[in-house]
Amino acid sequence: MAAQDQKIKTRRRVRSSLPASANTLIRIRGARVHNLKNVSVDIPKNKLVVVTGLSGSGKSSLAFDTLYAEAERRFVESLSSYARQFLGVADKPDVDSIDGLSPAISIDQKSVSKNPRSTVGTITEIYDYMRILFSRIGKPHCPVCGKPVGRQSVEHITDKILAEKGEELMILGPLVSGKKGEHRAILEEVKSAGYLRVRVDGVLWRLDDSALAAQIEKKQKHTIEVVVDRFVMSKDIDRSRIADSIETALKIGKGIVVVVVGKEKAPGKKSEDLLFSENFACVECGVSLPELEPRLFSFNSPHGACPYCTGLGELLEVDPALVLPNKNLTLAEGAIRPWAGASHRVGRQSWYWWLLEDLAGRHNFSLETPVGKLPQRVVDILLYGEEEVRPSDQKSENVFEGVIPNLKRRWKETDSEWTRAEIEKYMIIKSCEVCRGKRLKREALGVKIAGKNIADAADLSVSEARIFVDAMLHGTALGSKEIFIASGLLKEIGKRLRFLADVGLEYLTLSRASTTLAGGEAQRIRLATQIGSELSGIMYILDEPSIGLHPRDHGRLIVALKRLRDLGNSVIVVEHDAETMRQSDWIIDLGPGAGKHGGTVMFAGTYRDLLRAKTLTGEYLSGRKKVVVAKNQQPTTNNQQQSSVVSRELLVIKGAREHNLKNIDVRIPLGKLIAMTGVSGSGKSTLVGDILAKSLMVKLHQARAIPGAHDKILGAENLDKVVVVDQSPIGRTPRSNPATYTGAFSVIREIFSATLEARARGFTPGRFSFNVKGGRCEACEGQGVKKIEMYFLPDVYVECEECKGRRYNREALTITYKGLDISQVLQLTIEEALEFFKNIPAVYQKLKMLYEVGLGYMKLGQASTTLSGGEAQRTKLAAELARRDTGRTLYILDEPTTGLHFEDIQKLLLILRLLVDRGNTVLVIEHNIDVIKNMDWIIDLGPEGGDGGGFVVAEGSPAEIASQKKSYTGQWLKKK
Repeated sequence: MAAQDQKIKTRRRVRSSLPASANTLIRIRGARVHNLKNVSVDIPKNKLVVVTGLSGSGKSSLAFDTLYAEAERRFVESLSSYARQFLGVADKPDVDSIDGLSPAISIDQKSVSKNPRSTVGTITEIYDYMRILFSRIGKPHCPVCGKPVGRQSVEHITDKILAEKGEELMILGPLVSGKKGEHRAILEEVKSAGYLRVRVDGVLWRLDDSALAAQIEKKQKHTIEVVVDRFVMSKDIDRSRIADSIETALKIGKGIVVVVVGKEKAPGKKSEDLLFSENFACVECGVSLPELEPRLFSFNSPHGACPYCTGLGELLEVDPALVLPNKNLTLAEGAIRPWAGASHRVGRQSWYWWLLEDLAGRHNFSLETPVGKLPQRVVDILLYGEEEVRPSDQKSENVFEGVIPNLKRRWKETDSEWTRAEIEKYMIIKSCEVCRGKRLKREALGVKIAGKNIADAADLSVSEARIFVDAMLHGTALGSKEIFIASGLLKEIGKRLRFLADVGLEYLTLSRASTTLAGGEAQRIRLATQIGSELSGIMYILDEPSIGLHPRDHGRLIVALKRLRDLGNSVIVVEHDAETMRQSDWIIDLGPGAGKHGGTVMFAGTYRDLLRAKTLTGEYLSGRKKVVVAKNQQPTTNNQQQSSVVSRELLVIKGAREHNLKNIDVRIPLGKLIAMTGVSGSGKSTLVGDILAKSLMVKLHQARAIPGAHDKILGAENLDKVVVVDQSPIGRTPRSNPATYTGAFSVIREIFSATLEARARGFTPGRFSFNVKGGRCEACEGQGVKKIEMYFLPDVYVECEECKGRRYNREALTITYKGLDISQVLQLTIEEALEFFKNIPAVYQKLKMLYEVGLGYMKLGQASTTLSGGEAQRTKLAAELARRDTGRTLYILDEPTTGLHFEDIQKLLLILRLLVDRGNTVLVIEHNIDVIKNMDWIIDLGPEGGDGGGFVVAEGSPAEIASQKKSYTGQWLKKK
């Protein structure tokens, strides 16, 4: 009765608080999507609304799968039938009615492009404006000598020639430049046009000279120029004659004219060739530049992309260090690793052995000498092969190809994915040597504004780019004409840069690849883009935009959200952040639990009302409940705690200088719960992910990774295992799910194959796999859905009509265990499966870990493509926890609180504390103050993001960090 009275009071409070006009409300009635229990709720329009609640309580089901899905469906239905056939027909969400719906835009964690060609600049369209800017006011420079290049008119060329007083001049029109052949037809055409002389390969010939034909050899490259005019520069020479000759030569040379100054055979003096062009061309180097167009500056177009790396800026290259990993070995002992592990490995009868014996005989070296003691010349031949120039008595096919060219050729030519994967073990991603990672042709990189080319401008951070744009707009770098042309473009670029800075992304560079962005960064980029569009009357739905954002910058994000609201939009945010709730206009709290225990609106009202409400969210926000995890060893004083921590075993990173790290030394005490903190872009992920994690994976697990720049890591011998748990997907197709990832599904398949009916019919565990033929539905190949490629849009998955999403054929579904077939088992939630398999320890232990990390609401067979970054990370964590720890394991977690409610954070911290109590070390990259205050040790980087970061600002216990005035993390800890 008490609970019923509470619900009645909540409804009354909601009715009294909400506006009366129907035009100001979005009315949802009878929503039953996923775990929603016939939810009816009113959401005020043009307000900042937060939807919160436990993980799995139904927040995303209400905001995305109900509100956004219905808005999107209505939009598609409003299109023509022709357009709808490409977009498909979306299913109507299971809801009775939704009134007052506006056009909707979803900004979720998965919306960023994973195309390696996509960058921050292209996503925000800033780079598109920059391409137009450089094509309109850019100053071309020679890509060889770096000198300015410009168009040269006939008048300009004539003035140059007139300056050569007293010299003998010859005006030539280039016809052929470095091409093989006899070119007889061209010479005949020149002769018939009335010209008397040509210059062939620098030698002057009369066209009627019989020796000319013999001079032009068919198999050699030749340069042929027509002599248009010859004269000695004097006062008697008419300017119009020179201009006419130049015009004629430009027509013959297609925009290029050569002027020979001086008599060719004059004693003691050489003639000089002057190259002029009415196009963009360097006079000294002879390099011509194409017409300045926006496409010239696009690395996604063949007109602008570097031809060597095709605009990616990176290449997969064979690494000599991986080919010869141990130089103490001899070639006979298998020093060449790819050949030692190949099917035709180095044995006395093998093909590779014969090649090496032949090579050793010809170059006089021994196969029994360690590679490290061989001459460098021999090592280079082994790696890169012999030159083609060989003695006349040997055939060219005996030339030794070289290990690296051999691997590259086989990698390109093979059709076998296995072979390609094997060769890739010896390859690393390197910056393109031609464009040096700039992605563009050298001609495009030669165009500059204020001393910077477009790649230099894209390499600036957002804050630096704003200074650069302001300097052009208000400084003296541009002339009045250039400012008149570029002012509109510069203002548009500046506006978009300001929006990126407003959402806390001033540290990002415009050339940053979208594949390296965190989920929160990608959301905030799209948020900045939407603010820039200045639309009104839109319903924006965001999924935890505060992910990856330091508490210091939350205020800026909230200001951006309010600005979007003030434009006349409804902003609905699925969020757990307390500050966002405090600043919101309306809060909807779902619960009371997760999965089947959730799906009910526990509260709807203002923040003040929520503080008094008896919900879990209200309890934590009001301070009646707190996220606190007791430690086994209680420190007496801060100084004692510091000394006890430092006296234990340490992991020390020396000279870390990757990206923005400033050659720092970092000490990490082992056997502790440690947080790596700092503002966004301060270098946390670089230090932990690119340097520490990769180095330890190489040392402890022989992983194929290249750590970031640093001197060395001390103390790795104190560890025997490293586990990295990040937010990357656990699979990219619906075939992957929590059951397959944790290994529980293998045991479940064995259980089904052990049933009496399965044994009677000869069914093996493979019959219950949806990945191989036998038991799977062949119509969808066991995926349960069919993929429809949308080309310029994300791929769409629709339910298989044959198996209705069950994945299996009828024969497999006839086998049941405890009344359920294999498809029904996959539809169980983790919590239900825990009870179902309670007597099967091999399954129970794995499922128990999933339940303990707060994923009890998730289904066993839920497709990995539907998991959020936080859910994927917790699934990985559960899989690792189910394995036996060694007590000397380092666990590295990247923002494990993503998507977690205060109550879920409490559960997660208990698990992490348990790992530490067993002797392991847990290192988390984290912004959540509730987590940070429960740490044993904190390493705070900063003080700012980007170039302003990369230093260790403070390190110590939470109490010590809170006393550091220079630490932003300390300032927020002090408030707690």
